[in-house]
Amino acid sequence: MKLNVLLIFALLSSNFVLIIATNHFEQAYSNNAQMKTLYSLFQTTIAPLYGDQEEALKKISDAKDRLAYLLVNEEKVLGVLVYKNTVTQEFALLGVDDAIELKTLFVVDAKTNSGIRLGTQLFNKCLEYAKSVKAGYIVVTVSEEKPESIKFFERKGFKKIDAMPNKYKVGVTEYIFAKSLKIND
Repeated sequence: MKLNVLLIFALLSSNFVLIIATNHFEQAYSNNAQMKTLYSLFQTTIAPLYGDQEEALKKISDAKDRLAYLLVNEEKVLGVLVYKNTVTQEFALLGVDDAIELKTLFVVDAKTNSGIRLGTQLFNKCLEYAKSVKAGYIVVTVSEEKPESIKFFERKGFKKIDAMPNKYKVGVTEYIFAKSLKIND
């Protein structure tokens, strides 16, 4: 499945040559090529923060409770997005009901690719899904070791609702953030 996300137009000299580059999403599942790429990216990017990712990757591969997408431009992977595909009450005790849980969102090679709104494209894909299933919230957990991610989600309207010290790593706090999708919030 390809979804065009961004069109970049370039004007070259006085010949008015139009170059169109499109970013699109490719779903990762089962043993497709995108799943193999996702596996590699999880090992290099996610596992150092959160430990072994075999169980999460199996759930993605089996499409049990989550959807995974790669943001791609031509053959280059620019970002990764994983979110649960069902509305949950898991966070109801924190005042957050009917939530979609955003499991993973990151820009590949963030130093090179920062500032060109790739994170926003990834987030908007999740936001569209959450709205389509009439979720009341989007919830994400973010490690204190990723202050740039905390700032990103705060800019998107997320509020910190809880903290979990030692959740994935001893000595590291994981924060739970929620963004309301309700009209009156």
